[in-house]
Amino acid sequence: MESHMKKLNSKLNIEDTGEVRTIGILGMGGIGKTTIARELFRRISYKFVGSSFVKDVRENSSTPKDICALQEKILRDILGAQHISIIQDPENGADMIQERLGNKKVLLVLDDVDDFKQLEFLAESNEWFGSGSRIIITTRNEQLLSDANAKYKPALLTKDQALELFSRHAFRGSNPPDRYKDLSNRVICYTGRLPLALKVLGSFFRERQASV
Repeated sequence: MESHMKKLNSKLNIEDTGEVRTIGILGMGGIGKTTIARELFRRISYKFVGSSFVKDVRENSSTPKDICALQEKILRDILGAQHISIIQDPENGADMIQERLGNKKVLLVLDDVDDFKQLEFLAESNEWFGSGSRIIITTRNEQLLSDANAKYKPALLTKDQALELFSRHAFRGSNPPDRYKDLSNRVICYTGRLPLALKVLGSFFRERQASV
């Protein structure tokens, strides 16, 4: 995680408050984009006037009503509930975001974006936000990041990192017990060292141990 944070901080260039920057975190499902974005958000959100982490955009934007709910969340997170009225139309919501956040330094994370329409109504342009703002988009689709200032592609875990991640979830330690080393290595090969798969299988294995 520290390696991810260091690389992303250099791309975000937070100390430059004269511009708005959009950073894309790009990669296949399960590689850890959301986990990385959440940790980055936790570490830097205090540097902004307001911040909002919008998770699972793809799952929560299938209808205009859903889009309006996401727009309301962004405004509520940054401005406070007392400043928000019910949004009835995505276009009006987009206008409201521009009008109310255009002069504020904000941090906005849009997690799991998969369609240009989502960006059109949530963060179409850097000009929507005040100087110093940072917009972070996680996605599997590189085309959605055509206007981003920078992109970051997390690398797969090394074998040692994958073994430690699986062990922490399966055995509550950084290494597997000797009798489970062969099994752990087979799990790492099976998952292709994807973090999400390692976490899921590790947690499943721990539950099976506890039930025996």
